[in-house]
Amino acid sequence: MKATVALSLGLLAVGCAGGGRVADVPAPPTAQSVEYRPPVQVWSPEPIAAVELEETPARFDEECATILTLVDAGEHKIAVDTLDALHASDAECDPLTLERAEDSRWILEDADELIREGLEARDSGDLETARRRFRQARVVYPRYYWIDALEEELESRVSGQAVDSGEMEERLIEAAALKAAGRYEDALQRLEAAVGGAEPSEALESEIATLKTELGNARLAAAQRAQRAGDLELATELVLSALALAPAQPVRAQVVEFTRRLGLTHFSSGELGRAHLLWNAALALDSENELLSNYVKEVEARLRSLDAIKSDRGE
Repeated sequence: MKATVALSLGLLAVGCAGGGRVADVPAPPTAQSVEYRPPVQVWSPEPIAAVELEETPARFDEECATILTLVDAGEHKIAVDTLDALHASDAECDPLTLERAEDSRWILEDADELIREGLEARDSGDLETARRRFRQARVVYPRYYWIDALEEELESRVSGQAVDSGEMEERLIEAAALKAAGRYEDALQRLEAAVGGAEPSEALESEIATLKTELGNARLAAAQRAQRAGDLELATELVLSALALAPAQPVRAQVVEFTRRLGLTHFSSGELGRAHLLWNAALALDSENELLSNYVKEVEARLRSLDAIKSDRGE
């Protein structure tokens, strides 16, 4: 053993004497000899994608839960709007939420249809039907936000109509008294003034039509008397005013026939302009009357011929 130790020491001494060092025996590292090298960062998208996939379902689950809460609270329009917004982002809720939201959609569509019918009735003047439709819409969708405003606006119209109806009742009473006295023209004026520019009710429209027919019949009788008296100008004026009233049958046919015959009287007397005026007015009320149509064509041909003659003469 002594020999081994001596040999090792001898080798060490030889190395030192030669000015070298034992290269294959590394010295232990010190703090100053260690060079810091930062770890290499390798970019990878997987962790980011994993975070998104974890957050997205949670967000959609929260909104789907909100939809159920809105449906339960009766806020059907907001529930439907929220679901549609999710669909627009290609997201889907669970089947239960979808089913409940579709129920809300049906409720919303039913309420909207009733409101549309109510608005149409209101705009046509049928305020009672409009009121019923708005009330039905409230039963279907009690929390629909704009039904309150619609009903409030409608009630203001009904209140105004109540004032107008009182005035109209007075006009109707006056018209009835004038009609009983045979003063059809005055009675008609009272009714038309009561209606004004509004759409008349069915009953009032029927009463106006009846008065026009009776007044047309009275003017026809007066025109016949004027013709018998030889006053063709007055007869023409009266029958034209009767035609303007567009009386109902059978008075209409009687007025048209008298106008046709009166036009013939003017035509035979050479008063082509008067004949043309009368026949055209009658044809406007009875457009299918072929005889009148032929009369108009004939008198227009005569009038054109006269115009040509006058033109040749320089008149």
